[in-house]
Amino acid sequence: MERTIYDNVVFSPERIIFEASPILGDGLVKKNTDAYLLEGETDYLDLSKIPIITSELDREYRRLVADAKKHNENDPYVVESKGIFKEHVRAKVRGGQYKNRKEYDMLNEDEIVEKE
Repeated sequence: MERTIYDNVVFSPERIIFEASPILGDGLVKKNTDAYLLEGETDYLDLSKIPIITSELDREYRRLVADAKKHNENDPYVVESKGIFKEHVRAKVRGGQYKNRKEYDMLNEDEIVEKE
């Protein structure tokens, strides 16, 4: 799912509902905190100041993202980083990190690395 300033998946009542507790990995905990009002001058994000995102603005945003991705594909730092990440994942695959994933049962090492 593409990440944007707004969630373009959730537009109607039959879509995702964020009422359930999160599923956390081992060693992680969720601490609930009570809401409170800070008196005096504070910095906060006033969402009423954000303009409505029109389809035209959305298209422009997607174009800018696509252009940035195209530009970054050949950036030496990005190419090197992808190579380092692939080797890291490959080492994890060799170490059996992904052997419990059912969707990887029929895949070879290279295919698992590409999916990850």
